[in-house]
Amino acid sequence: MANSSDSGNLSSAHTRISRLENMLKNRDQSPEERINNAIIQQSPLGISVRDKHGNLVLCNRSWIEIWDKSQEEVEKALASRRDELQMDYRDNYLGENQKRVRDIYEKGGVLVLDAVYVSEVNRWVQQRFYGIQGNNGGIEYVVVLTEDVADRKKAEEIQRKLQLRNIRYAKLVENLPVAAYTTDFKGNCISANSAMVKLFEEESKESLFSVPVGERYLNPDDRRWFISTLLESGRVESYEVELVTIKGKPFWASISATATISEENQIQTIDGIIRDISSKKALEAEILKNQKLESIGILAGGIAHDFNNIMAAILGNISLAKLYSSSDERVNEKLEQAEKATIRASDLTRQLLTFSRGGKPVRRTLDVRQVIREAALFAVTGSGSTVRFELAENLRAAEADESQLGQVVNNLVLNSVQAVPTGGEIIISAENIELADNNRFTLPCGMYLRLSFSDTGPGIPESIHSRIFDPYFTTKSSGSGLGLATVYSIIKNHYGSITVEPSAGSGTVFFIHLPSSDKPVREVPPLQQPVLAMGKGRILIMDDEYSVRLVVSEMLRKHGYTVETAEEGGLAIEMYRTAFMNQKPFDVVITDITVPGGLGGVETAQKIRVINPSARIIVASGYSNNAVMANFQDYGFTDSLAKPFSMNVLLEAVARAAGL
Repeated sequence: MANSSDSGNLSSAHTRISRLENMLKNRDQSPEERINNAIIQQSPLGISVRDKHGNLVLCNRSWIEIWDKSQEEVEKALASRRDELQMDYRDNYLGENQKRVRDIYEKGGVLVLDAVYVSEVNRWVQQRFYGIQGNNGGIEYVVVLTEDVADRKKAEEIQRKLQLRNIRYAKLVENLPVAAYTTDFKGNCISANSAMVKLFEEESKESLFSVPVGERYLNPDDRRWFISTLLESGRVESYEVELVTIKGKPFWASISATATISEENQIQTIDGIIRDISSKKALEAEILKNQKLESIGILAGGIAHDFNNIMAAILGNISLAKLYSSSDERVNEKLEQAEKATIRASDLTRQLLTFSRGGKPVRRTLDVRQVIREAALFAVTGSGSTVRFELAENLRAAEADESQLGQVVNNLVLNSVQAVPTGGEIIISAENIELADNNRFTLPCGMYLRLSFSDTGPGIPESIHSRIFDPYFTTKSSGSGLGLATVYSIIKNHYGSITVEPSAGSGTVFFIHLPSSDKPVREVPPLQQPVLAMGKGRILIMDDEYSVRLVVSEMLRKHGYTVETAEEGGLAIEMYRTAFMNQKPFDVVITDITVPGGLGGVETAQKIRVINPSARIIVASGYSNNAVMANFQDYGFTDSLAKPFSMNVLLEAVARAAGL
């Protein structure tokens, strides 16, 4: 309450102050009075007493300090007199409470105001007003207690900010895309976000909290390691472990956590986050499988190449033996059987090459329905099994290697036939499907063909699902273990996926997803078979295998050709250059692709074309599925020969290349 500057003289003020001080110091006062006066002066509360007109009649030191008054101002206030209650601009800090304060002066009672900021003194204060009645029953004095609450306001502000921060933090945790949780020392979950509930397939947080986190581990030893690591270092970073949902579904998770540890080295609480990394683990397994296949494929490709060279020599010699044989039908029959066995052996090497680095598909846009029907019906020929086709009429095309896709169908159908040796029904379906991002097949989003192959056999035990695509893994006593490995490699090379699942009834279902295409189907015209005849001309053969050079030379010489040979590309180039300069050029060059330690076929062909751009060059290789073999013209070759080849195939290729 502010005072008006009445014309009270200072001498009167001094008199009143002196009277007040003497009253407080009066040794004639009783001990109780002196104690009360001391309490007033030493109180941390600002104590002031005003009369019913608002004139200041008493104040203590704390009041002077809170309101930042000088001794002169206090003396002047004590000396000022007015006849009625007045308020001025200095009471504006009271705001809407001015009327309530006036009521205390007029009617008495008690008024406690909330803390308010007073800009004139730059303080937060809280005030209490007490009306004191006089002998006549009216209000004689008003006692005002003023408390400096700046520290309390600061504490309240800090508390408010902490509460806001906690609210924001709680909202942040609740909206995290990963599971966040806090557990007590017993492993009981005491807080968690919605992602945690979803991760463990719980119905609510209450049901989540009812199961200790230790029971969420698939292997209890993993939990023990987790706790011991927390005790040792106080934190765990990206711990990968298998957990299990409330429905018993295992999944891979990555846990990062910190622990609050007591002085007795006991865990009090654990705060952590859990990320579902099942997709990451599946991708890692897929990469590992691909790396394993690639390593084995490199080995298989090398074996297949060498094996095909040997088979080329065997098949060539059988062809020559048939040519030289007598009219004895028994000899011719045995040679025919040997030739067929050799060709069947070469089929095995083609499977090896399919998942080797030489098995890249030669794609064209095709209607897979025709490929599926032809390959499936051929595979069940002679068995007791039947095939039912459920192929969508509006099935999109695919960019695929027709031969390799047919091999996939053949191998899967044969797998079903062998699963039901007494005969059964095999169902093959095909439909269009669109895959979204982050699908379970780890494929890019887009349009795909979904092919399924199901049978009514005993099925594949789930315990070996992860191994059935491994090379050389088989459960059959007579199996090679290459059938499904070949299928897997072909599908991967076509940027698709293959999975195996139990059938709804009995048996097994293989699902294949292949990228589909909206391009028109490109038909390939049938090849015209050339007419064989005796030839003439000079042939140069470059091959690192002596047996191949020997048998190919003999087959060609037997049909009228002049043949020279070289074991590596550098020598073949010099021989070709010499013959060309001497105007005795070679009409056809037959060159292998790979020559260990020497110049290979592609480099040899390039250098020969520098000598003679019109050179006729045939590429021959045991890597029958090599990209050079499939696209020989792109590498400067006239034709290609896949080892092993028969004499007729050799003569046809030479005749085409020579233009005969």
